[in-house]
Amino acid sequence: MTIDARGSGWEKLMRLVTSLESKNVSYSIMTVRPDALMVTAVVPGERWEIEVFGDGHLEIEVFRSAGQIFDEDHLLKLWILAE
Repeated sequence: MTIDARGSGWEKLMRLVTSLESKNVSYSIMTVRPDALMVTAVVPGERWEIEVFGDGHLEIEVFRSAGQIFDEDHLLKLWILAE
């Protein structure tokens, strides 16, 4: 998937969403910073955080799974880490 580098942040956001939908990629849009919208896309084994700024630039982080699956007991460890 490629995103056309031209255009405003709004235009890039719309092209990104259209591309994700055409590939049936699950995504959500949220805010974590006042100057950008974050598109979080989920594909098997990865999560992409794509921030689209009003001036049109993008910042992208990719999180890859190591493939390890945990049981329910691991949830307690996650809560401890979140404190």
